[in-house]
This record gives sequence, structure tokens and C-alpha cells, in this order.
Amino acid sequence: MILNQAAFAAPPSLTFGNAPVFLNTRQPSFKTESFGIFKDTKFTERAVLQFRTEMSNPFNRVVFGAPVSDLSAGNFGRITSVANSPRNIQFGLKMVF
Repeated sequence: MILNQAAFAAPPSLTFGNAPVFLNTRQPSFKTESFGIFKDTKFTERAVLQFRTEMSNPFNRVVFGAPVSDLSAGNFGRITSVANSPRNIQFGLKMVF
């Protein structure tokens, strides 16, 4: 959805307009997931080796940012940014004794 730039007008110099400082535009919904797997392996009664995998954004969903709300911009009303980061996976190995 693109905002209609003709529906807005810049106020005259040295005057206040009737629009808020930031336009109350809606942006796409935001979904966030994270996932973790832990595996403990006992070697002795006190020594445990823990392997862990942690993922943020495991499904690699793209969440688009808010539309450009600068009236003088050529891309007014268009979504040009991403609001989240791509999939991130980390592995860990920990010895607990």
C-alpha cells in the first residue's frame, strides 16, 4: 500500500501545520521467534558436557519496516527498510564439573 502524496501539503514558511510531527502510519505486523536445543551428556557423577544450539528468527521471516513519512522524499509512502535481522544460529559446548 502506498500513501497518496497528493493528500498532504507542506505548511507555509514560519507557520505550524495541522499534522502531527510523526505520521501515524501503520506498518506490517511483527513476528518474532527464537528456538533452543540443549543436550546434556554425563561423563562421571559430577562432569557434564552440554551441547546447545540457539536460533533467532529460525524461519527467516522478513518483517518490513514503516513507510517513509517525509513529505519531501521522492519515495514517500513506500516501505524501504526491514525491521528485523536475518536468521542467526549459534552453537555452544560447555563442560560443567
